[in-house]
Amino acid sequence: MADNSIWLDVDGRKVHSLRDILPERPGLKALFVAKTPAPVSVEAGHYFQGAQGTMFWNRLKKYGLLSPQTEFEDDSLLDHGYGLTDIVKVPRAFGNEPSTAEYSAGIDRILAVVADHQPIIVVFVYKGVLDEVIRQRFGIRRKSEYGFNPSLAKHFGARVFAFPLPGTPCKAAAADIAMLELAAALGNDQMSVAASAPAASPSPSHGLEKDREKGGNELRSTSEMTQLIVRRFKAQGHAQVRGYNSFGFVEDLGAAIVVSRETGKDTRFPIRKIEDGVSAVRSDASVYDGGPGRLCEHGITHVNSVVWALLHLATKSELLE
Repeated sequence: MADNSIWLDVDGRKVHSLRDILPERPGLKALFVAKTPAPVSVEAGHYFQGAQGTMFWNRLKKYGLLSPQTEFEDDSLLDHGYGLTDIVKVPRAFGNEPSTAEYSAGIDRILAVVADHQPIIVVFVYKGVLDEVIRQRFGIRRKSEYGFNPSLAKHFGARVFAFPLPGTPCKAAAADIAMLELAAALGNDQMSVAASAPAASPSPSHGLEKDREKGGNELRSTSEMTQLIVRRFKAQGHAQVRGYNSFGFVEDLGAAIVVSRETGKDTRFPIRKIEDGVSAVRSDASVYDGGPGRLCEHGITHVNSVVWALLHLATKSELLE
């Protein structure tokens, strides 16, 4: 198979780069957006051939998102329903950032590619690229988060995901949750569970992760379980127990989240209320099945309906075992 190198005309000069990997027809499952081709990758004629790049491929394979049948991983992308492009096509070594003008032109091109190919998910390989895009184009100065960013979907016309590359500030546990959510969204949840917990069986509820970490010997802490619930809420976009009110995710404020109610009114409440709910279930398992009113017995009032709905984004076994 021929390599993916190409010669481009950039401002009147010939530039050796890598071609976009895109299908002839729209309907991508995911579009991966990188920053610029690395010189070592251009020389090889294939994407992500440097040290950090190979970690990208390895992480995709670990979570069952890529099973290449070719010598180079990028030659198998289209077979998986994936596309790949860069914000800037002029190759750069690590640490050599594109200019503001290059970013601006690249944003136009990326948004056009998204409109043409209609991916379900736009995956930014580098979170810093996503932050620069939303700052320049949409005036959003708040940094994105690793994993799914539901509030950005309206700007791209697709779900938006910041990839947690190894070596970034994203902690291992958070990266694991993010990758499991990406695998589930792309229909690879069973494979992703196997990658995360080799000796365990899949969670019966979400297929996202198991109750315990570190080989099944240690219960998740209250804060870790709360983080998992919040990330599932953000990825799913809503929470509801059948027969009870539905709540939608609006915004993550760090120490608090904003949810929408069926009445159309938004409510802001602190994350610690979810932690209190997790603690309540762990101290009295019957709270999980007892309705929102049971949380009042544990000091959770006013937002007890919201907290109860959010608690059910985790299974009872995940909270207790």
